[in-house]
Parts: sequence; C-alpha cells; structure tokens
Amino acid sequence: MTSSELPLPSGIDLAVQGIQGAVWDLRGLRSPPVHPHVRVGQALFWICSFDEQHREIDGYKEHRDSTAHGQVIEGLRFARNAVTHGVVPLAKVVGEDFKLPGARLTVGQWTWRTREEIVADWTEMKPKLNNEAMLSSYDQWTAGKRIEAPILTAYEWVKQWTKSHYGVELA
Repeated sequence: MTSSELPLPSGIDLAVQGIQGAVWDLRGLRSPPVHPHVRVGQALFWICSFDEQHREIDGYKEHRDSTAHGQVIEGLRFARNAVTHGVVPLAKVVGEDFKLPGARLTVGQWTWRTREEIVADWTEMKPKLNNEAMLSSYDQWTAGKRIEAPILTAYEWVKQWTKSHYGVELA
C-alpha cells in the first residue's frame, strides 16, 4: 500500500509520502539517481514536517525522545536548519581520491559532516546554537554516520508512531 492510499490525516499523508520517497531513493529503488544532497534535503524537510505536525499531541515528544529511533529526529532538525537557512553541505565523501586525466574520482561513502564543519560553513543566517538537545542529538546520532543511516532510523520512528497512533503500517 502506498502512502497516498493510507487513511492518514491531510498533511500527515504528504509528510509520509515525502519521507517514503526519500527512503526509496536512498535505497536506490528509483532512477535516475540524483546527488545525495537532493534526497537528504527532501528527507530532512519531510521528517521535520512530520515531527512538527505531531509536537502538540500529548505524550508525543516524550515518547519520541524515549527511543533511539525517535531521538535522531531532533538532531536531524539541526541538519534541516543548516541546509534550509545556511545552504550548507551536510555530507562529504570519506574515502580515497583518484586523479584521472580531466577528472577526479572519489571512491568512498557519503558521510555526515561534524557539527563544527557545518557551523564553519554556515555563513548566512548564522544559527543560535543554544538548543543543547538538538546539538547533542546531531553529534550522537548523525555526525560521522553514513548519509542514509539517521534518515532510515528516523523513518523507523515514523513507521512505529504511525502504526501505534493511526493504526497504519508503512512499508
């Protein structure tokens, strides 16, 4: 069942569709492939949208923050803010560079940059770094990880919440 066929409230269905699309793209289930930052930005937008639509529900934040799958979301908010307000690259390829005639080839994996690297490149609308929960969540659950790992973790939380709160199972 696709997210557009699920009996979810208006707005929630769009957030779930966006998150599912990003997850499928990150898993390589669509073509043609695009730069990972495109899908990461898409996923961050929809994950944060889903989270913001639920923050006023009694017990939501406490339940979210009580699980590893949910804790990652607060750190992803920092990343979303960086890409939205600072237009900061969030990831780098960790691996080896090879120089070829007329080209450069990097063999490795896309990995989240550290908080310090992101803040150093954040020139526009410099962030107020006073949300310790958000920053420590980013440091713990996102920085240095493979690019898809925290997004897939957050998607697991979305699946758990959607099943327990709405009675809907997501793929």
